[in-house]
Amino acid sequence: MRPAWVVKLAAAAVGSIALAGLVAGCADETIAGTGKGGTIRVAYQDQIAGGIDPAVFYSVEGDSVILSVYQTLLTYKPGTNELAPSLATSWSESKDGRTYSFKLRTGVKFQDGTKFDSAAVKESFERAIALKGGPSYMLEKVSKIETPGPYEVVIQLREPVSSFLQYNASMYGPKVVSPKALREHAGGDQAKHWLSEHADGTGPFELTSYKPSGPIVMHRFAGYWGPKAKPEAVEITVVPSIGDQLLELRSGQLNLIAHGIDPYELPELEADPSLQVKQFPDAIIRPVLMLNVTRPPFESLAARKAFVADSELEKVARLVYGNSASPGKGVVPPALMSPAADPLPDPGPPVKAPTSREITLTYTNIEDDLRHDAERMQQNLQAEGWHVNLRADSVDAQFGYEAEPKEAPEAALTTLNPDAAAASTWLGPVFHTEGGLNLLGFSDPTVDNLIERADRTVDPKRAEAILVHAARLAGAQFYSVPVADKHDVVVASSNLTGFTHVPTYIWTVNYADLEEK
Repeated sequence: MRPAWVVKLAAAAVGSIALAGLVAGCADETIAGTGKGGTIRVAYQDQIAGGIDPAVFYSVEGDSVILSVYQTLLTYKPGTNELAPSLATSWSESKDGRTYSFKLRTGVKFQDGTKFDSAAVKESFERAIALKGGPSYMLEKVSKIETPGPYEVVIQLREPVSSFLQYNASMYGPKVVSPKALREHAGGDQAKHWLSEHADGTGPFELTSYKPSGPIVMHRFAGYWGPKAKPEAVEITVVPSIGDQLLELRSGQLNLIAHGIDPYELPELEADPSLQVKQFPDAIIRPVLMLNVTRPPFESLAARKAFVADSELEKVARLVYGNSASPGKGVVPPALMSPAADPLPDPGPPVKAPTSREITLTYTNIEDDLRHDAERMQQNLQAEGWHVNLRADSVDAQFGYEAEPKEAPEAALTTLNPDAAAASTWLGPVFHTEGGLNLLGFSDPTVDNLIERADRTVDPKRAEAILVHAARLAGAQFYSVPVADKHDVVVASSNLTGFTHVPTYIWTVNYADLEEK
């Protein structure tokens, strides 16, 4: 049986940038005035890949728009991986793990004024299942959605999915869209075209202008059911160069840079009195070294261990990231599984290279930290006799390795993030034979079986024990080895306050809480 999380999309990686040639559907709009209650200005490095339909959106650049306009049934308590109410105020699970009941919040309206209720949840979820977009795997095991009352939803699964509640709090989790908008703009594609350029949710901001190349403008939603957003508006522009973003931040054209800062620049930025650097623990994002088990020399476990040992990854992590990350200690990110439960196996001390073959080590071309990682590793490896050539590849190119790993490079540095705060959402995509983040041909039937069993196991303690076993077996293969566990680093103007962050919502802070002094 195919696990629920199996998905073959490049957008699952940090920095996915398959640019979409969309035609803007909202009127151009500029915003005058800053200051308290004014406009918060942010920059993206790239256009949002594929548009902003929440049933299809499956990238990272753009998640701050999706999370500002739309909402899921559940969310996470800021600063934690603890599930919290959102559009659902309470929830329960049947003993067999196949039925979930949600009590819904009353008094909620969509941005078009339509009342939120259980029928809206049912229609949005069924649409997401039918469209089969990237995040639809989270609902793949749903067999029936019932609405016993206007504010109660009961979701039945064909088989247990241990991460189902986590999926309903994920930044990619199923969002609820106005049923009026779905009807009025249905067209021949269930409103897919309209929602790629427009939005109609229940979040604290409503989208008022959208252009793929920017600006993207959101205004405070006056009818929001919770505390009203502090900024009147958020304006997002596309500025590909982080250097240019920093110039705009210092000149006052931007208030906030949410990601992409070179860790080598942090000391200078921290010393600038006009700026502030905020670091937030991140539950899921980590740079990893992957070795191609389908090609020489790394079809050999001994060669993989030697390469990892000679790379001296812990030393690399400390030199490159300083205090903005911690060296990787566990097979699974530590926020999802304690490193004491799944410690990284020791590859042993550095040794002379067991091969004279040339090794191509690629790194993601838009991430400066990975370039620094690669350069430091190259120095360490060459000191032990390895012949290592470095190459910068795009995210799309790296995710193309999965289709033909025998044609892929011998080694790759990339940044991965699972979709929710559960160990299975790391182990499954990275180590399962069919995992969407398994880029270089790893396959172990025992690991596959353990991951699938855990996904169907209702008892959380039993599921965790199975996943610990899977993590240890996978880690012993020295296929995918973390370099570090990164923090979300935000650089902002010194007068910006109100930062709140969810560890699994990467590359963003909650815009609704921000304000200028």
